[in-house]
Amino acid sequence: MEIDGSEAHSGTQSLKIIGINATGTATHSQVRHRRVPIEDQMTYTVAFWAKVDANNLSREVRLNIRTQSDPWAGFFARDIVLDSAEWKEYKISFLAEMVTLGDVWVNLSVAQSDVSFWIDDFRFFQGMPADEFILGDVSGDGEVTAYDAALVLQLAVRAEPPSDAEMRSADMNGDGRIGSSDAMFILRKIAGLLPI
Repeated sequence: MEIDGSEAHSGTQSLKIIGINATGTATHSQVRHRRVPIEDQMTYTVAFWAKVDANNLSREVRLNIRTQSDPWAGFFARDIVLDSAEWKEYKISFLAEMVTLGDVWVNLSVAQSDVSFWIDDFRFFQGMPADEFILGDVSGDGEVTAYDAALVLQLAVRAEPPSDAEMRSADMNGDGRIGSSDAMFILRKIAGLLPI
């Protein structure tokens, strides 16, 4: 592993996991590890950006979340296939059921492989992906597209007022209303004409 600032998705640095010759063993190395507080019966999301070293290659990683009281018995695990040579965001949500309240360990592990990849912007937050909003991402799918502009126009003519989440993501000009100008700002953002 090495820090590779030239390949950062945002900020100044990203973590590069260097490919090694694959073997028959399932040795794992820990990429991200931190203690975070968690509550029973609440939804949490792990999100990060990643990209593999070359086109037409993929890399599997495993997200593990374990309770502090029993660190070897994880209550949530998910295999994630990194499948893009360009920066791509991955979001995984889960419900914390029947866990001991307190801290949990969140880590991302990788088996041996000859495929290198980068990881950046690793985040853990309470709620669903929509709770961590992107300005202009009205659909909540993690991207700002022309579809979001169309949704803004639908919200503008709808009889009932928008929800807090809709207002937060759709009000591009910050005037407290949703209108056609917000849809225009979304289209300008897609075209790279806005610095936001």
